[in-house]
Amino acid sequence: MTVSNATHEARTRPCERHKPAKKAAVVLVSIMAATAMVSFTNTASASSFSASGLFQTSEKRSSKLEAFSKWNNVLRRYYRERRQTRNVASIRRWRAFIRQTRDLSRSEQLRAVNRFVNRFAYRTDSKNYGRVDYWATPRQFFAKGGDCEDFVIVKYLTLKALGWNQRQLRLVVLIDRRKRQAHAVLAVYHAGRRHILDNQFRSVMRDTQIRHYRPVYSINERNWWFHMDYQTAAK
Repeated sequence: MTVSNATHEARTRPCERHKPAKKAAVVLVSIMAATAMVSFTNTASASSFSASGLFQTSEKRSSKLEAFSKWNNVLRRYYRERRQTRNVASIRRWRAFIRQTRDLSRSEQLRAVNRFVNRFAYRTDSKNYGRVDYWATPRQFFAKGGDCEDFVIVKYLTLKALGWNQRQLRLVVLIDRRKRQAHAVLAVYHAGRRHILDNQFRSVMRDTQIRHYRPVYSINERNWWFHMDYQTAAK
């Protein structure tokens, strides 16, 4: 899948479960930003891609994160407001959960974090903020719920608070080819496997178990990765 095709599909349907309102939400703006950054991939050789990427794609890494404004902005807001939210009830409950989960095994932590975050309500950005695209901090998410990338952001930050290295974690923007919708999940690299934490699944899945997801890009605080079908990258 090329970026242009992924962008077209993302525009077709949003990351929403309740109605197919055509919101270019969450992922579309980021996909467009990624498109601007990855023009070099049109001429990249197949050897420049790793053929063992997420969801059986080829992937290429970059450390240039400037174009991902939504991601950068929500992280800045989170780190800025951490000291100001210590006495907020929902943040205290979150920190209590982190303390209770800290002594679990890594695999048990993944399952516990997925369950804890998935119990919050799914709400669109238009309902919560009157915007088509807004990435929420944990405080905002706990107060109002959120859409797919908001679930991922809280899971990412919860695992970091539990001591996971950010190199093990990626927010993944993808196309759900079965629903023809843009979506976002958290990928966690652990024990030689890629584990997927998804607000659409109760269980933690391995990426090899989900055949209808096609990633467009994945990102953490150090790098981002552009994904292509291996056959496309090899041409």
